[in-house]
Amino acid sequence: MGERITKNRTRFSEYFNQAFLFESAQAARCEVEFRELQNYINNNEIVVSRKGKGDKIYGKLNILPKVSEIFHSKFQKHIDQYPELKHDLIALQISCDLTEQLSSKLKCFELAEVLFNLYKKYDSLFEIDYALQEEQKIFNEKQNITINFQTNLNDWKETLDFIKFLAEITYFLSNSKSTNIFNGNFPHKENISNRFTLNWCSYCFRRIRSKGKYDFVYSKELKAKKKSACLKHSPLINEYQYRKAKKRAKHLSDVDRKYIAQIHNERFFAESSSFLKRNSEMKDSDHTMSKNQWDKEASVWLMRLNELCPNEDISEITNWNEYVKKFHLLLENYEENTSDPKWIEDIYLEAKIWLAVERKT
Repeated sequence: MGERITKNRTRFSEYFNQAFLFESAQAARCEVEFRELQNYINNNEIVVSRKGKGDKIYGKLNILPKVSEIFHSKFQKHIDQYPELKHDLIALQISCDLTEQLSSKLKCFELAEVLFNLYKKYDSLFEIDYALQEEQKIFNEKQNITINFQTNLNDWKETLDFIKFLAEITYFLSNSKSTNIFNGNFPHKENISNRFTLNWCSYCFRRIRSKGKYDFVYSKELKAKKKSACLKHSPLINEYQYRKAKKRAKHLSDVDRKYIAQIHNERFFAESSSFLKRNSEMKDSDHTMSKNQWDKEASVWLMRLNELCPNEDISEITNWNEYVKKFHLLLENYEENTSDPKWIEDIYLEAKIWLAVERKT
């Protein structure tokens, strides 16, 4: 028993004493708060649970109330400063009261998942916003234009870093296998995030299905820690095709890489399980195309598919559902199942980029 407690304490301490987490705290300007959290972690046996009558449960410190206590003021500051963040949290049914949201392990996981997806959404646009602001600044100086108010992007970046930092903390705590979730919908000690997640092949536009945890390492240039491949480019199935695809991927321009990354980030955010689960206002009709729309736009969509697959017969397609089925089949995008026109258009645009590179190499 004593050995199990020691291992549990060591595991929590090891995570919360890693250099990357302290760097995240510095970027979010939460060094003082992080040291306070580390002090609790390093000097107590930890449990992750809904709030009880006191600080401890069976002699172990319940860390969730401490996290909300430590970060409550910073969390409130950021959501009050940026209405867009507050609006997105409310839309995704996340409480703007951190104490309320961290009242159980399951809610802690929901917060981590939403914060992570919001971070990817906002951060993918930050570089664009910064470049536009710099261009506007130069233009205003040349034209002698005075701007009385402009969003401070350095402050916004600090908010993004805080979102990421809090997501890293809550994600680890909510995925602790050593403590109960205290929710009848999940088995005892289950890792909630151990499920299939959305991903893409590293060498083309195709979707792949992967099982495991979310990775908080994020890059605008598609540089994943571990390369993943679809069936078409898997080294286990066809070594030759894999090597060709790997070599071809190096010819993508920086502009194309950033554009593809933005497509993936938007899709990841919009189609994450938490988003679809919470957005009760969404209807099935929002993700497909009506007959009237199809009648108006069919020629454009058919032209796009013919552009990607010029040698295929698509004359028998008469409605949107038939089109989507044929679209995924001809592109050999077997793990893709979306029928949303927006995402179909994004797949078409990304496929064009990859096919253009393929023709040049």
